[in-house]
Amino acid sequence: MGPPARALVTLVKFVVSIGILVLLLRGQDLSTLKADLLAVKLDMLAVLPAGGDAVRIWMLRRRGEQWFPTISSVVADHVVALLALCAIMFAGMPFLLQRVSNSSMLFAIVAVLAFACFGTIALATLDRWPPRIVAVVPSKILQFAMLVRAPLLTRKGGEC
Repeated sequence: MGPPARALVTLVKFVVSIGILVLLLRGQDLSTLKADLLAVKLDMLAVLPAGGDAVRIWMLRRRGEQWFPTISSVVADHVVALLALCAIMFAGMPFLLQRVSNSSMLFAIVAVLAFACFGTIALATLDRWPPRIVAVVPSKILQFAMLVRAPLLTRKGGEC
């Protein structure tokens, strides 16, 4: 699809979205909108799917943290959650093998689990890698890997 066609598709999506919003808002009383928006407290946003991340970023930035560690902490949290989901999938794999009959779907599941296992092993053994290999990895990636690695290797009591 060429650039003009993509632009047209994007424009159509935009127009449809505006139309849906107009239909939804047509029956609403907007006179109380300002009062409703002012009544929302920032901690109420934390229950929304992306609201907690936004609040965490906002609070860290307010304390003077730089952008990279702030965003990295949120992404690292999501990576650790993804690894936990892969661990749950790995534990349920014997049951899953009996239920999935599509071989391509089964291959995709096994590939994701293998990637998660190798990634977890790589993170856990990062301090044992040869220095010449670690020297090739960009420092920002190493910082992020250490940020993700910390919760994985934390023992009871909070020390690594």
